[in-house]
Amino acid sequence: MYPIKYQETVEKYSAMYDVEPELILAVINTESGFNRYAVSSANAMGLMQITPETFSWLQTKFKEKLSEDALFEEDTAIRYGTYFLHILLEEFEDTDTALAAYHAGMNKVKQWLKDKDVSPDGKTLSSIPYNDTAYYVHKIEKAVDVYRKIYKPEAAGTTV
Repeated sequence: MYPIKYQETVEKYSAMYDVEPELILAVINTESGFNRYAVSSANAMGLMQITPETFSWLQTKFKEKLSEDALFEEDTAIRYGTYFLHILLEEFEDTDTALAAYHAGMNKVKQWLKDKDVSPDGKTLSSIPYNDTAYYVHKIEKAVDVYRKIYKPEAAGTTV
């Protein structure tokens, strides 16, 4: 249920973009179940389920122009997905909020942060308005904890 695949690539981009490898593995497991050819109903693609629009935007940061099919490649999917997580973690400074943005979109989360009913401090979400996004964040948290227990027992139980 909680495999480690693509470990070398995950560790490479974890170190490069300062994103915990257990978080990357949890996102891959939750998003695609480690199926590099996964495509969602929203047309998100690859291991980390990046939409073509997000991929295009991220490519401007790398000054690259790759085809959408590149998202089916292990290295490209993990590099772009991890870099996107890095951007979101920098932007929101809270892992749960960053994960909500990974799932629902940055602009949607920025709107939520302006709503005092779901974000009294304007920085973190006390609740997530979309049930599917709230479930997604919970599922990632659980997967990160399991990955820590299995592969880093000394870190188990710490928050994401």
